[in-house]
Amino acid sequence: MTQHVFNGALRELRVTGNTNLELDEDVFLRWNITSLTLLDLSQNNTTNIGQRAFYSLAYLRYLDRSGNGITTLNLQMFYYNTS
Repeated sequence: MTQHVFNGALRELRVTGNTNLELDEDVFLRWNITSLTLLDLSQNNTTNIGQRAFYSLAYLRYLDRSGNGITTLNLQMFYYNTS
């Protein structure tokens, strides 16, 4: 399967209602998603997010993780976030 690369200027991304969304290390960087200010990950049955999953999201201001089994977020996830 080929991997598609998103436009780096993408500002909002909503991925909701997925059954088993996995957020691995550097997942947004691999897809060239670096300019997000809003990320909606609600209702995805996600229980774990990789420690470096959000490293490339320096401008992220809003993160919706409601409706998932996530109980903690590692502060290192937002290490490069300037907002």
